[in-house]
Amino acid sequence: MKTKKKQKIKDEYGYKAYVSMEKINAIRFLDNGGIPNNKLNKKDNKEAKIEYKRRLLILIKWFINKNKKLRHIVAKKLKTKNIDKKLKRLSWKSLKKIYEICLENNRKNKTRKK
Repeated sequence: MKTKKKQKIKDEYGYKAYVSMEKINAIRFLDNGGIPNNKLNKKDNKEAKIEYKRRLLILIKWFINKNKKLRHIVAKKLKTKNIDKKLKRLSWKSLKKIYEICLENNRKNKTRKK
């Protein structure tokens, strides 16, 4: 299989990675509170799904590393001990459900300052 060569653009600071307009639109869309849907055109929707999935993975991994009990709950939900590989394979909708579980668990374990 041939791998695509990443495009680079040169500016006054040197070479930088090329970012497509679809990816820029997807990031802007998600920053404004959007969720990927079929109303976007195909390329923007595809990039929005990839970016949304990336963001959810980062948040879920942060919650899991923060709380061991939550790590056990997510492992039980996924039915595996190796959570990282399993999370990468999931769709963004199932990742969103796991993220909601993380938020729910985090809300229960809040403690008050005295």
